[in-house]
Amino acid sequence: MLTSYGTDLMQALFENENVLDTSIKQAVTAAVRVWLPEISISSISTLFPEYGGQAQVTITVILPDSTIKTLDVSSAIFSSDGTVTAVR
Repeated sequence: MLTSYGTDLMQALFENENVLDTSIKQAVTAAVRVWLPEISISSISTLFPEYGGQAQVTITVILPDSTIKTLDVSSAIFSSDGTVTAVR
């Protein structure tokens, strides 16, 4: 079992929007460097629509065969009462 597999995004959970952008980019970049070193990150962009605990992250990667892929990731919405709503 790989107990450290994944990203370190939990540290960014309570950051303000300015710091959150940088934290997300650093966490994704570090995780890809460790766990998927054959993949190159071309760009990472973040969007916080009417910030209410939600983040949308777009990651563009270059695969080993030089294929370029764009991945869109949306977070869940974390409410102040502790409820979590999935975003689709």
